[in-house]
Amino acid sequence: MAYISPETGKLQLTVVYDGPPRAGKTATMYSLSDELKRRVQTPVRGGRTLYFDWLIYDAGSFNGEPLEVLTLSVPGQTQLNERREFLLAMADSVIFVVDSTREHVQESRDYYLRSLEFLQNGGRPVPVLLQMNKRDIEDALPRAELDEMFVDDRPQPWIEESVASEGTGVRKAFIQAVSLAVAEVQRDLDNGADLSVGHSFSSAEELMERLREL
Repeated sequence: MAYISPETGKLQLTVVYDGPPRAGKTATMYSLSDELKRRVQTPVRGGRTLYFDWLIYDAGSFNGEPLEVLTLSVPGQTQLNERREFLLAMADSVIFVVDSTREHVQESRDYYLRSLEFLQNGGRPVPVLLQMNKRDIEDALPRAELDEMFVDDRPQPWIEESVASEGTGVRKAFIQAVSLAVAEVQRDLDNGADLSVGHSFSSAEELMERLREL
């Protein structure tokens, strides 16, 4: 959640990449790190994300004070759902990575609906952006079919297409997610919210220790 340091005035936002296993969350994070020239930390990687991917980006300023974006990806495995929900609860905006191939798109939609339900029960609005990944694969669904699957009577999500393995569309989706989070923070401040009450994680190690308690 957004946090303004009483000591420095710095605003920290959290953007979370969500999605099913192997949809491309970690690939997206590493492509983003190349774009932003920032290092990704993946504690206990071993081929799959068991905790999270972590990237910190200094994104300029907000109302004249420093703006820092903590970027995380969640573990997709269902047996790690408690960790996943803890990280989702931290989000100021969510980029949901969809595996848009015909074989796996239904799994992505099922995960997406569960994530929406969790976020909507969290008591505060969290913008969600859909990153339709793997658009280079031959059996990727046409955009019109994806829109029909993911956009219905719920609030219409923002949608970007990507090929995370090549970096295509990754930065654009990230910038949009940051913009959405900043807009929500400004609305909160305009409504009198005190964002200096709370906690921010200062390192990947600190967050990992917290997740190990779950």
